[in-house]
Amino acid sequence: SHLLSAEEQVRGEALLGWNRGDFDLDGREDLEIYNREYRLWLVPEKGARLAECDLRRARLNLVGGVSRRYETSHEVGEVSPESEEGVKSIHDHTSGVDEIEPESFEYDRYTHASLLDHFFPSDIKIEDVLSGESESGDFVEGRYDVACQNDHNRVEASFHRLGRVGNQEVDLEKKVTLDPGASLFTTEYTIRNRSKSPLNQIFAAEFFFPVGEEGSFLHHGRGASIGSPTERGEWKTIQPLWIRDPAQGVDVGIEGTGPTGYWVLPLSTVALSEKGLQRTYQGTIVMAYWRLCIAPGKEWVGDLQHEFRLLL
Repeated sequence: SHLLSAEEQVRGEALLGWNRGDFDLDGREDLEIYNREYRLWLVPEKGARLAECDLRRARLNLVGGVSRRYETSHEVGEVSPESEEGVKSIHDHTSGVDEIEPESFEYDRYTHASLLDHFFPSDIKIEDVLSGESESGDFVEGRYDVACQNDHNRVEASFHRLGRVGNQEVDLEKKVTLDPGASLFTTEYTIRNRSKSPLNQIFAAEFFFPVGEEGSFLHHGRGASIGSPTERGEWKTIQPLWIRDPAQGVDVGIEGTGPTGYWVLPLSTVALSEKGLQRTYQGTIVMAYWRLCIAPGKEWVGDLQHEFRLLL
């Protein structure tokens, strides 16, 4: 929050535009687009992911990135003997408070972020989504070509990748659009089947929200709770899906066009503390998904709106 405040003071009031630069100093070019309400930082080299989504008035970044990785402390074995002083190191294996079993550890094939493009088999189960092991496409961490334009009425960043889903060639384009002063942005997807057989897959757009664990709840836009972001669930609905986070004072929602489903996938990591192995909630993955059946040479078009409201 303080860093975002300082950045706003240095940059001044920039109403609508875009910038290119190596913002994360990894030697590759990134893209920033902005209006009065948002600053969006996108990374074409890494799945055209949304790495940062800053609410300018609230001085708040809505998204983040995390992955569950192997740690040596996950090898639960015999407790190390106490030292001569009778004090164990936090690196010694101890029984976790929640009695975490080794077989319950889960690891990810990629870093979770926002605006990631997934293709899954049409019969995938919700419990197999989060790790990425069932991924059919090569888009999540692939390189996208990018073009950007600003006509003073809106700014549009267009990302394109010709990739593969299984053994099928697939062309994916996503356009992220910001209008002046709007507290929402739109992402339009065009998926073209370049192969000679039908493309029968689930396409999903991922968002990672590092929301507070206490007091947050899901709703359809009117504030009536339908569940918790800390519990795994699936909603098959044409209504938007919102997360209210009172701790950060924000309501954030996504809404897809047409027959849409949403997977809500809480993400926790396991690490060793003084009390033993402990599971820590990091945030919630929301994936809006569509079931695709695209004939050879044809295309599918859909879009998502991402919107926020500041809580008074």
